[in-house]
Amino acid sequence: RSNNNLTGSNDFLFEENYFYRLWMGNEFSHAKDFPVYQVYEKWLKHHSQEALHADWQSCFKEDSCDALQNRSFLVATYSCPYESGNRWHRFMNGILWAIATNRTLLARYHTYDVCMEYQDFTPEGCHSKYPPSSKPRDCIDTGLHLSPWIPLYEEWNDRIRNSTKNTKNHKNNDIILMDPLNRQLHPFDEHSKNITMLRVGNLKKPDKMMNRPVLVNKSKLVSDPSVLKRLHHLASHRGYFFYGMVLESVLTLDPSLNPPTTQKEDDEFSFFLHSRHGTGLADNYTWPEKKCIERIMNETFCKLPNNNSSSCRWYVMSDREVTLQLLSNYILNKTSCQLETLSSSRQASKQNPSFQNDTSFRDEHGLFAGRGYWEDLALCRQARRGMVSFHQKRRNYARTSTSMVREFIEFRRQLENVQKTPKFVSCEGYKGLFFD
Repeated sequence: RSNNNLTGSNDFLFEENYFYRLWMGNEFSHAKDFPVYQVYEKWLKHHSQEALHADWQSCFKEDSCDALQNRSFLVATYSCPYESGNRWHRFMNGILWAIATNRTLLARYHTYDVCMEYQDFTPEGCHSKYPPSSKPRDCIDTGLHLSPWIPLYEEWNDRIRNSTKNTKNHKNNDIILMDPLNRQLHPFDEHSKNITMLRVGNLKKPDKMMNRPVLVNKSKLVSDPSVLKRLHHLASHRGYFFYGMVLESVLTLDPSLNPPTTQKEDDEFSFFLHSRHGTGLADNYTWPEKKCIERIMNETFCKLPNNNSSSCRWYVMSDREVTLQLLSNYILNKTSCQLETLSSSRQASKQNPSFQNDTSFRDEHGLFAGRGYWEDLALCRQARRGMVSFHQKRRNYARTSTSMVREFIEFRRQLENVQKTPKFVSCEGYKGLFFD
């Protein structure tokens, strides 16, 4: 399994992938000067499937496997189709630390056996979260294509074990858990440098240091100046851009996920709304979102002279059919904007029966979890100027499922705007509006 570029032989799938278009050099050339992109591009070239395959081939041409033996690895897991926000952020945080510590990423599909090996949950919990029937093909069925540049753990584990046997103090290449947020392991780069293969645990939230890199210095998280410099470059465009760049580089959405309508070029003001219900919230609980819509309209679109309804558009997604209808009616009746949403009559996801007894999943993810979430994401990532995402608790970040939409948008916004990118307004219900 080798490839000559990011996409292997599947170029037709990547025509709408912004990272691929940037990587190929035909578009968005201004973004090649971004420090965050330069660090990522350099790491990707050295740690891609193609680069790893070249090191492997050298083992047969020489008496030793020095090139492969000199590599260190970080194993990050992924799975489909449920709990996409948490699970893909966990994967992306693995990439973050692989870049920071200059390790080769190995993507591992998170099955029931992996869950038990990592001791994530009890056997019953692993069976519920990662049923034995789960397999990598589930990502394809969801409409998600993993980029061929990513080396797979299942392909490389035995090769790495055999080539590095008895060469380092690595406990036979067992995957060692090293949590970067555990202060007893700081500086992280120093404590982990002699481990051939590690994982960074369940880091499922967008990493705080991406928005506050100065904390890296104060907490003495890392000691090597080169690692610290890479972390600062990765944070130079803040977290949403970084994660959006990584998302586009590792995942391409199948065209079958695309909505029937596409982004309008004259949509000067387009926003998305993601209504999610935590446990205990009624399906018709919508007043926070309505208040946010009112705030955004008062502070942005409606204050402009000669505003034209054709240049304002709302994209709406929700985990409840009732909520979707209520918010759609509110936007149509209380604003002069256009509305885009997917039909509530579409087929609900075929959920794993194990989830039927999982209260948190049933209450919080709704009928359209899985593929339905990615259909909604493909719709809402067309927004460019703002978002509404209420959460019943005060928090520094939007919930991970909302953050993924925001991350796609931020990466694409900054690539599309050669000059200054317009401010992005967000409302999460408690602290008024934020302008990024």
